[in-house]
Amino acid sequence: MKNTVIRTISALAFGFAATIAASASATSGTVTGKVSVIQIQSTASGNNYFTLNATTSVGKCIKSSNNQVMALIPDDDRGKAMISVVDAALLAGKTVQVWVDDKGSASSTYCFASWIQMIP
Repeated sequence: MKNTVIRTISALAFGFAATIAASASATSGTVTGKVSVIQIQSTASGNNYFTLNATTSVGKCIKSSNNQVMALIPDDDRGKAMISVVDAALLAGKTVQVWVDDKGSASSTYCFASWIQMIP
């Protein structure tokens, strides 16, 4: 009985420590604002991206020259849909919310948008 209790407490403590370590290694979150910049470029130059006005830091995500978080767009069909939402928000003057994740990078990194929504 005593060994079972000790093993259970050890397992719980290890699980708790592992959970804290995993969540501390990656930072993700939403960034909300109006579209400031949309950059479309060739694949050879890099991924398309956009920035939002009045954005704050998200983990180690790289910021643009005007100190705004850069949200990269995946180069696939979903990315094309995402950039359409960003384009529409820019033209309509609407606010956009985007989820970005630094994937636990130890230094500055480019963060991809996981989802984007236009806020009416």
